[in-house]
Amino acid sequence: MKLRLLIFTLLCSVVSWGQTNPVAQVLPYSQNFASFTGATTAYPSGWQGWTIAGSLAATYPTTAPNGNQALAGTTNTSTTAHVGDFNGKLGIMSTGSAMKTICLSINTTSNTNIQVSFLAATQRTENTRQNELGLQYRIGNTGTFTDVAASGYLNQMTPTNTTGTTSVNPLTINLTLPIACENQAEVQLRWLIRDVSGSGNRPGFSIDNVSVTGTTSSNTITTSSITGSPFCVTTNGGTAVSVPFTSTGTFTGNTYTAQLSNAAGSFASPTNIGTLVSNANSGTISAGIPANTPTGTGYRIRVISNGPAVTGGNNGSDLTINLGSVTIAPTTTQTIPVATNGTLLTATE
Repeated sequence: MKLRLLIFTLLCSVVSWGQTNPVAQVLPYSQNFASFTGATTAYPSGWQGWTIAGSLAATYPTTAPNGNQALAGTTNTSTTAHVGDFNGKLGIMSTGSAMKTICLSINTTSNTNIQVSFLAATQRTENTRQNELGLQYRIGNTGTFTDVAASGYLNQMTPTNTTGTTSVNPLTINLTLPIACENQAEVQLRWLIRDVSGSGNRPGFSIDNVSVTGTTSSNTITTSSITGSPFCVTTNGGTAVSVPFTSTGTFTGNTYTAQLSNAAGSFASPTNIGTLVSNANSGTISAGIPANTPTGTGYRIRVISNGPAVTGGNNGSDLTINLGSVTIAPTTTQTIPVATNGTLLTATE
């Protein structure tokens, strides 16, 4: 009993160390932190401060965060690591042994050419040390991050700025995110700091006037009626389904993908069930309902594309999937002597 209690306690402790993933914000998105008055403790929707294990180095850490960082009112007098409300700006400072980062989560579904713009500025600076603020991204909310090229901002060295909340040397940075960030349900952007040169207390940074936009495709995809319902699958075998569709607009280097919803018709976590490499404005995808798909009467199928990224509507009516099972009776073990018959077995589907 004591051992079980210890294991439970350790598991709870591990869970408590995890970081919060903010809710992805739809595009276009903007944030000017106008609600920050110098004492804010709640992050705006889509934002979260994190901690990163390790020590500050000459390269940006790409590892996943290891915990949450509280938001608090802060001024340029602070020399400790923080994520802070700088009265209309969101500030960040890391030290040699305490790395902080700021995350914004975005939803780029049906968007290409993702543009990010933000105003970077120096908060605290003592003319003794130079650090750089940069931007990274990852797809989803697990795994490592990747640096965004040309996103770096170096803190001002002179004159010093060690009181109040005023920022100095503001610079607007405009970026285009990599193609991997297009048409994604969740892309996490995070600002963080790397060491450059000098010694003494670390500088602080802030960001403001954050804007993320994309180009919404004018192309459309219409999923036609699906025949064959109810579909029967087993724990070991699926069943074929044809998914006809039409589309409008120009497609290049494109793959159409058929997706299956859950039993309630939701595509929050769709299952890809077939593809068709084509730039044409119509076609039929030879797809398959996967084995072991749960029984349900509210399934839907839709078609998406990647050249450009377009999410089509669903087939328009509920589909039924039945997960078949076979039972054998009786289930008791039989010992059958030579030259005799055992109890008859029956199989029921």
